[in-house]
Amino acid sequence: MSKNQKKQQITFREAYQPPFHNSYGTIFSANHVMAFNLKSRLSDETVDRLLAILNGTSKEVVTKSEVTHKNGIIYFNEKEVFLIRGWGHLTGCGALNLPSETAARIQDEFAEWVVKRLTGKDQESIDSLKLRDALNVPELDYEKIKGDPLKGGKEDAAE
Repeated sequence: MSKNQKKQQITFREAYQPPFHNSYGTIFSANHVMAFNLKSRLSDETVDRLLAILNGTSKEVVTKSEVTHKNGIIYFNEKEVFLIRGWGHLTGCGALNLPSETAARIQDEFAEWVVKRLTGKDQESIDSLKLRDALNVPELDYEKIKGDPLKGGKEDAAE
């Protein structure tokens, strides 16, 4: 297998490695790749809870919002929440140096994984949901988190 063929077989899990952490609205992976930016004002508590779901440290799932993705953006009820990043890491000559088509596939697969993970539809989450149900852990209800989670916190709830 040639070096180029090996590059084209790289998966999103190799490019974006959990655990993810927040740095002023930019979410980085454990391997220091810019994973996504926040596109909506979310409270720190909400961001932490979403990252806990993605990192597998929470058994919560998003059930009160429809979570979708299109063109590198993750939406909650059609509102832009996350912008998938990492193009420079994927395509840069000092990084993975992948062809554009491969990099686009990886970003799309990562976005799909984020949606599935947040909604509990990936296999790891399905296994975790069985445990969550057995332990009676509550679902994540955005309507009860400090006002509108897409606007921020309590200070935005009156808008």
